[in-house]
Amino acid sequence: LALPLPDALERLIAERMSMSSINTARHQQRKGRSSTGGLPGLMECRGYGPCLMPGLTELGRIQDAQYEQDSCQAVTVREVLHRMCSRLEIDERLYFVARRRFEGYLLHNFAPGEMDKQLKQLRRHGKMLEERAQRQSRLPYSQLERIGGTKLQRKYQRSSGGGVPWMVDEFHSMYVPHERARYSCVNCSGDVVPEKDL
Repeated sequence: LALPLPDALERLIAERMSMSSINTARHQQRKGRSSTGGLPGLMECRGYGPCLMPGLTELGRIQDAQYEQDSCQAVTVREVLHRMCSRLEIDERLYFVARRRFEGYLLHNFAPGEMDKQLKQLRRHGKMLEERAQRQSRLPYSQLERIGGTKLQRKYQRSSGGGVPWMVDEFHSMYVPHERARYSCVNCSGDVVPEKDL
């Protein structure tokens, strides 16, 4: 991060930080409920953390916290990128290993020109799926459940990466019930994006 940041990247991160601050302030003002069982209105640093605000101890960073506008706004775009990039080293190595394996697989399993044909077919089917999704967006939940063979649930328990349990109500707007009914996804947690029926 010694070099100047590209303008587009800096704007993107700044916009995401701004929206995150706005959403967190609203959550605090309306005493929003926690999906991991924390107190109303707090930032969920246990399951979604750590919350890396200035002045917090290591222990404090994994405890649910009140949103403090001044502390959060003191965090800069460059600091956010530094935190992200400092954790990417092993991911980058794994990516390059996976990339080499994938390219080797392509060389041994596809004749010249075959990949382009497969990609065109994939794009065509992707367009068909998107058109179907648009049509289905106008259907009621119950009909989508019958089509997908799924049943939305009012209450079940899931665990975050940190082992913190929370209750999932798939009819709540934050879990996008219409999309859930459209996908073949049973007991997906709030953080898992269901795969489309390809």
